[in-house]
Amino acid sequence: MDLKGLTEVMRRFQFDYIYVDAFFLLIWLIIILKHKKFNALYAGFILAIVVYIIDAVAWWNIPAGSTLPGKNIREYWIGGNAVLHGWNSLTLLKFAADFMMTISYALFAFTWLWIMFESWFSKNFREIFLYSSLLLGSWLLIPFISYLLPLNDTPVVSLRHMGSQFIIQIIVVLIGYLAMILLYCTKWFHSFDPKVVLFIFGVGCFQAFAMEFPLWLSNIRPSGVDLLIYEVIILTNQGVPYLFIIWDKILPTLKLRKDQWKEYVLNWKIIKSLAIQIEKIVNWDKFEEISPLNNIKGAYSKFREVINFEQVKTLITKIDNEINNRIHWDKISKLSLSIVDKLKVDRLIEFSTRFEVKIKIKISALKMAYVFLFQLSRMKPSQIKEAFKNDEIFAQGIVVLQASIS
Repeated sequence: MDLKGLTEVMRRFQFDYIYVDAFFLLIWLIIILKHKKFNALYAGFILAIVVYIIDAVAWWNIPAGSTLPGKNIREYWIGGNAVLHGWNSLTLLKFAADFMMTISYALFAFTWLWIMFESWFSKNFREIFLYSSLLLGSWLLIPFISYLLPLNDTPVVSLRHMGSQFIIQIIVVLIGYLAMILLYCTKWFHSFDPKVVLFIFGVGCFQAFAMEFPLWLSNIRPSGVDLLIYEVIILTNQGVPYLFIIWDKILPTLKLRKDQWKEYVLNWKIIKSLAIQIEKIVNWDKFEEISPLNNIKGAYSKFREVINFEQVKTLITKIDNEINNRIHWDKISKLSLSIVDKLKVDRLIEFSTRFEVKIKIKISALKMAYVFLFQLSRMKPSQIKEAFKNDEIFAQGIVVLQASIS
């Protein structure tokens, strides 16, 4: 096998190939948007930027190695003229070619890969077949339509000198699939699923084949079968295992933590709000306005003496600081229990029961607030959501509480 045939990667096409590719890309994006594959599209846009930086910026400026002095990894000729560095008459034409080979490629390839990941786990083999057919069919048609349309037959030649990258590419693939084997073919990480490794390798090879085979068939890639085989195995598989691990392991963990954090903050906001509502009730001084309440003014004032709201406020501030420092809910829950203790829940319930007939609305609301606070401090965020969703007593209690102090 000729190593030079694997490292000197050429693409030779007419400029209107870029127009036809853009047309098919537009169709692809419309289909993606119509079927609401937004996550796949986000991944495609992010990775398009990464691919552009590597291919059109880094390789354009990195020397090809000691065997090719004075040359960089990426070279271009447009209309028979070499594209020089710096701004010149061919710069915009080079950007158009870069757009087709990097950004357009990534929006096709990585949105398709993302859909393959999702479809594999949902067992949606219909989507796998349809999107794979659309990808392969589009890339098969583009070069031949370009040859048939006389829009702009200016020749474009792109050459990548990959000799300095050859070993790096192979190592990247081996490390990626070693990580896949450790994660999915052992029980160390509690995700034993050997079939997924074969599937990921398969989609990596298919995606590279869908791009390389039409180029080879149309002689845009004027190389032997050995380069076609090498690119099918190596090209996309440099990134696919890493992308899948991010999709399957890292993003769900980040999303779970984000969702949990939202629940923690929601839980605390409810508890804090109730504590503030209770403070308003406990500090309610307008007994003289309603004569039946004068009889229990002394008892109520005595009860207020056992409530140290300065301590409660200190605890609330402390929990706010814990929230800002992103402390786990378990610690927040312990602090909220301290609020319950400071508010003397048992004494309040006993007090409110004794005088409930005479100040029914106020004390009922006060008692309910304490009971809520007491319960909330012992509930997980998901349980609170369910309680407020399914328990009418909770919902009614909040309404009564808010109405009683308004």
